[in-house]
Amino acid sequence: MVNVNRLPWLNQHNIHTIVCVASKDDVTIKPEIYASKRVYQWEIMDHTSQVLDFEPVIQQIEESMQYGAVLVNCAVGISRSASFVIAYLMKTQYMSFHDAFVAVKRARPRISPNPFFMAQLQAYETKTRPSEL
Repeated sequence: MVNVNRLPWLNQHNIHTIVCVASKDDVTIKPEIYASKRVYQWEIMDHTSQVLDFEPVIQQIEESMQYGAVLVNCAVGISRSASFVIAYLMKTQYMSFHDAFVAVKRARPRISPNPFFMAQLQAYETKTRPSEL
């Protein structure tokens, strides 16, 4: 697990922006990280009642990439952050849900979005794939 509060690690990996998709109760980011990095925290719970709004987070990731590497972070790095990275790949790279999931799983084998997030990602696929005539 990446500790979002490890400034030397963030600097070593050239991370300029942190997009945290977890509640402040789940992830507390230290003031020195806020002082040295761009930090955006979205109040998202890893719960079956949580409806994910992918678009604003994807837009934040996209805008942040102009400053350098972006870390998408949540409490454990298994469900919420993985879900948003999968959605990001689906939207920006026109990947299918399956291909985006496999790409993220290859990069971080521990991912396991909760079943409700998986269903939302599969539904999101119909919005992100170019229609084939």
